[in-house]
Amino acid sequence: MDDCLIHSKWKDHITELMIHLFCVLIKYGLKISLKKCQFFRTKLVYMGHNILIQDGRPCITLCKSRIDAINAITTLKTPKDCHSFCGMVNFLGSFIKDLQTKLIPICALTKKGVKFDKTTSCQQVFEDIKHALKSPPVLVMPNTTGLFQLQSDTSKIGCGVALFQVQNGIPRLCGYYSRKLPAAAQNYGITELELFGLTINITAFKNYLLHVFFEAYVDHSAIPWLMKAKTETKTTRIFRLLEILQKYHFAVKYQPGKDMYIAEFLSHHPETHTDNDILPLSFGAFDSHRENFLRVMMRSMTKTLLSKKSADPVTPSST
Repeated sequence: MDDCLIHSKWKDHITELMIHLFCVLIKYGLKISLKKCQFFRTKLVYMGHNILIQDGRPCITLCKSRIDAINAITTLKTPKDCHSFCGMVNFLGSFIKDLQTKLIPICALTKKGVKFDKTTSCQQVFEDIKHALKSPPVLVMPNTTGLFQLQSDTSKIGCGVALFQVQNGIPRLCGYYSRKLPAAAQNYGITELELFGLTINITAFKNYLLHVFFEAYVDHSAIPWLMKAKTETKTTRIFRLLEILQKYHFAVKYQPGKDMYIAEFLSHHPETHTDNDILPLSFGAFDSHRENFLRVMMRSMTKTLLSKKSADPVTPSST
């Protein structure tokens, strides 16, 4: 059993539900960890989304970690950056109103013979488009039926990924991720580097991709062949990476990097991570009074069960 969530509109009711849950756990000999429990929360992070109460009503919003890769892009420094950014957002142009008009100041910086001098209005356009990339209808919530399609790209400095899901016959963007690679990755061969980046990108969205079939697209043609081949010589590093990927059920397909605008842009503008921030936070970090609450609750419940047991009719002993 994993991730047991209990919700209610009233605190008294939630207490009754918890007591009922504890009784069921005791009945079947199951245990729970105090370090992984939280009580009376009005907000929590689950499966890449924030579940919270706003104005007395439940609300689900995007988890910050799903858009950190876009937030990390603070400015466009060169004409090449502008060209890559325009290519990325054009891929999502059907979901952003008046995109071509908004991109005019940024596209002007990519022309030959034009001095690269960003104005305040250009930076404002850049920020407005970033905001659109982080909001519906560009970024949508995944469902349980659509096929996931993961576009992965790896450069010498980082890896980037865009996760899509086919909804109503149209691939819709569900999240971004980018990560700066360690310095040791500079010494990897090209196939090792691409497989290393693919492993990071798939693991970043493991809460969506584990136990479901999905498609992964890479711009290195050796990766699909490597995943199918059984007799070729593999390095120790490749063996380890393939072992990690064995838990996932997916098909690897080749797609030119020029067609994976988002992943290609993010891999060249990676975000620095101390850990895998895209993953939902574990339910830990307890303060003492909540831990004491659980102990008191368990003690009270045990007394209730013992009192019910002692109230059962018994045959009095003869004296």
